[in-house]
Amino acid sequence: MAGAMPWLQLGGAVLGAVGSQQAGNAQSAVYSINSDMHERAAAMERQMGKYNAAVIRESAKETAEDVRRKGERDTARTTVAFAASGIESFSGTASDVVFDETLKVQRNMARIIMSGNAKANMAEYNASRLAWNHMAQAQIADYQGSQASAAGDMGALGSLIGGAYDIASTGGFGIG
Repeated sequence: MAGAMPWLQLGGAVLGAVGSQQAGNAQSAVYSINSDMHERAAAMERQMGKYNAAVIRESAKETAEDVRRKGERDTARTTVAFAASGIESFSGTASDVVFDETLKVQRNMARIIMSGNAKANMAEYNASRLAWNHMAQAQIADYQGSQASAAGDMGALGSLIGGAYDIASTGGFGIG
């Protein structure tokens, strides 16, 4: 029975080594999946940021166009009112009123477009910031995976060294 003891010790050391290595590899695989998930989430954040920015800009353009059309109708009404009153529309104070109304419409349109662009830029920035966070998480997961794999390898090496010590200290295989 004493002859079987070193073989059992060697078998236990090898099983411990294989188990440690497999556990490290399994944990590394989990971290790799997490890394891939974060990279995909980052790509989705960037894509949604671009989409949201485009929607915001388009909405601002439509709103500005509505303001322009309303301004044209109001200016036309003013011109008709001047004409009905016998005032010449394109001279003196009447011309100033029409010009001021047109200028006010143009300013409102510019404010709407500028505000839309600012909101769109903020949407893209926020998406970019979230994407960066996901990429940082992916890099952390990659690092953790490499550390889990290395820990498995170190555990395997420790099991083999421990088994060799046990065999040597008990005089197995004629050692000692």
